[in-house]
Parts: sequence; C-alpha cells; structure tokens
Amino acid sequence: MPATIEDVAKLAGVSTATVSRALRGLPNVIPSTQERVFHAAQELGYVIPTHLSRQVLGRKVIGLVAPLVDQWFYSKLLTAMELELLNLGYDAVSYHIDGADNQTDLLRQLIEQKLVDGLIINSIRLSDGDVALLDAEITGDQKLAVVTVESAQPEFDSVSIDNMAAAQTATRHLLDLGHRRIGFVSGVLTVIQYAIPLERQRGYEHALAEAGVRCCPELIVNGNFSFRGGAEAMRKLFGQEEPPTAVFAISDEMAIGGITALHEMGLKVPEDVSVVGFDDHSAAWCAGLTTVQQPIPSYGVEAARLVVSRLESQRPLPPRHISFTPELIIRNTTAHRGI
Repeated sequence: MPATIEDVAKLAGVSTATVSRALRGLPNVIPSTQERVFHAAQELGYVIPTHLSRQVLGRKVIGLVAPLVDQWFYSKLLTAMELELLNLGYDAVSYHIDGADNQTDLLRQLIEQKLVDGLIINSIRLSDGDVALLDAEITGDQKLAVVTVESAQPEFDSVSIDNMAAAQTATRHLLDLGHRRIGFVSGVLTVIQYAIPLERQRGYEHALAEAGVRCCPELIVNGNFSFRGGAEAMRKLFGQEEPPTAVFAISDEMAIGGITALHEMGLKVPEDVSVVGFDDHSAAWCAGLTTVQQPIPSYGVEAARLVVSRLESQRPLPPRHISFTPELIIRNTTAHRGI
C-alpha cells in the first residue's frame, strides 16, 4: 500500500499537521524538522512537491516545457526525458503553454523565482526576447542550462531532425508513385509559436516545386494534431470538386483519423487514395500506415543527457547540436496512382 501522511509523521516523530506544513513549505517549521520530514517522506516513497525537494534537499530540477497539446508524441517524449533524468539523479517537472504571451511569462517566472536548474524546451519557437531572457546570467557567470528539442536554436544545445527534409521525403514518395494532386494535412496551432508544422509544409511545397507540380492552396488543410481533426480535414479535402489522389498528414493521429473518414466515404486505401503519416505512432503498425519514423525516445534521452552534462561541466561548453535522421517506413497505405 502507498505510504500515508500518518506513516511519514510516525517515522519523522512529528504530528501529521507538522508534516503537512513542512511539505507545503509553510512557516513555523524549523529547518531541521522540515528536512527530517522530507527524508522520511522520501524513504517511504511519499510524494514530495518537486519545487520543495529542490529547496530543502538540494536536488536539481529540470523543467520540461511543451505545447499544451493532447498528443501521443509529447507523452512519449516527456516520459523518455523523465526516466533518463531520474536515472541521472535529477527531478523533472512539466510545464505546458498555450500562447506566446504565456510562453514568455512562464520562462520569466521560472528564471526569476529560481524554480529550475535547467530547461528542455520542446517544439516551441523562441522569440528574440525569450532567447535574451534564457541566455542572461542568473548569478555571477552562471547561466541556466537550456536544451531545445525539434526547434534548433543556435545559442543553446539542441536535439532535432530536419523536418523540412523529412517532409520532402514523404511527399517525394507520393510523387514517385505517380500522384500529382497531393493533399497536405497540417497541424498548425496559431496560439503558440509552434515551429514544426510550417517546416513540414515548406518541405511538402519544395518537393512539389522540384517535380514541377503546382502547389494548390485548397489542398492544404488543418487537422489540429488529432484523430478527429484528421477526419474532418479529410472530409474537407474530399468535399472538393477535384479531390486529391494522395494525402500527406504531418502526424499519424491525423493520418489514421483521415483514413477512417475515407472508409466512411466509401473510398479504399490505397486503391483510391494513398496516405502517408508522420511519427510512427504505436497504432501506425496496426493500421499498416506508411509513415516517417522519428526516434522519439532517443530525443528525450539525448536532451536529458545534454542538459545534465552542461550542469555538471566544470568549464563553459559551446552549443552542441544533435541531429537524427528520420526514416520513411513504407507499409500498406500507399500505392501507384490508379492501382
């Protein structure tokens, strides 16, 4: 059974009221008692608020910042980061943002209140003001350890892939199969500075231009990174007078949702429509989805190692950039046009 507050009080030799005050960081608890309560809670596996474990026990905390998006990608990515940080002896706390103003306010709060020792910032494009804020000295010559994931920033360590090149590869696959009218399901979220959708759209457009195929604005629709959004985007594409013969969706959730909608419309995949996704979601294999596979757990592991190595280095380190190469996994949702 999980430890209770009564168990912590008994081990620490104090009342449950004292345990409650100590773990919430309230006044009227002397430091030695607070430390004894924290150690008792840790020994019993009782959950201690992360910001207090940093304050009282001296454990270093890494903040994981990501868009407020209910997406499989972030669940898998943040889990990989948390596990690796735990293995390295660090605590992690997640922060989610839903707008550009919220983004800058959050970063300022984390820095000014000294809530974290390092940050891993995922998929978010930083403004010049954000970069200046993060790159400023905190105390003396000490700077916050910062790593960006998916959106490379020259001032900081980063882990990424070339999203534009990956999208080109996916689009070229469809072009090589004879498709010329290719739909693009984006996941653009206008409320945050989200870098990935625009980079993948540029790759799609560049591949079309290379093949001499005109990019049609009506074939670019928003699926908002969800199964339902992908289905709605596909219905929009196939409600047009001249629908596409193939579709590239920039997440597997949207691709799988889109395939469901195609089946509901009486269309066969890939006989009538070819579909490519992005990520290699856990469900992609079950759906037989052709997709761009990116090594999501490796992003998390490498980002965690970068931020820890910067914190533990005895000398200044130049920014380090790790780039992974995605792979196109061809399964059963793509075929030559007309087959």
